[in-house]
Amino acid sequence: MCSCHSIYSQSRKENFISRDAPKDIVKHDDLETELEFYPFNMIVPSDPVIKNEVMFDYHKTYKKEKLLAGVRFFADANTHWAKTRDMKDLIMYTEVYYGFKNFQLGAETGSVTAQEYLSIGPQYVGYDTRLFRRAALVSRVLPDFVLGYEFTSQEFNIHDKIKISSTGMGRMVFPSYQTVVQASLWTSFEKIRGIYFGVEYEYNSATFYNNWKYETNHELFFGIKAELH
Repeated sequence: MCSCHSIYSQSRKENFISRDAPKDIVKHDDLETELEFYPFNMIVPSDPVIKNEVMFDYHKTYKKEKLLAGVRFFADANTHWAKTRDMKDLIMYTEVYYGFKNFQLGAETGSVTAQEYLSIGPQYVGYDTRLFRRAALVSRVLPDFVLGYEFTSQEFNIHDKIKISSTGMGRMVFPSYQTVVQASLWTSFEKIRGIYFGVEYEYNSATFYNNWKYETNHELFFGIKAELH
């Protein structure tokens, strides 16, 4: 009698825990590559610009996931096909980092709208959390001073076969205050795996004089993203 009651109570307890326990967090590949193509600027549709982005990210954990090492490459180029093509509207960087699971030392070289930098400094990077596939707060302090962020959210269901997600990055270089910040919203469909449709907002502090007018600092692009694993 007692034994049966004990088994019944344990079974009820396990069922209660399983119902209330959160779903397992999706673990993603150590190597991820994203290709993005934006054919036009939605704020100024007549602006003759094509935007291209590529991201390469590889990370590896060690010592029972207590240590983390990684390398990341990002490039974003706006090609002004009917204007002066001098590649000043460009952000590109390569970073390598090593340290604890959520706190590392990183080194980075890059360019933000023609402002080049080379520096090292502390950073926070986390992978596969409840909200983010990857989230990073970056600081580079020697010899150049740079602040930045990067994120890729998890995919969230808005319908049985439709998901939304978000990506973003930013860099500010001191003392020039050259700045680029981005945030994107993506929609994906179960039948089209690895392909995303969405929009990306970008603020670029630099202005470029082309065809007798200054370009806007704010841009909103429609784009397509392909994820390669």
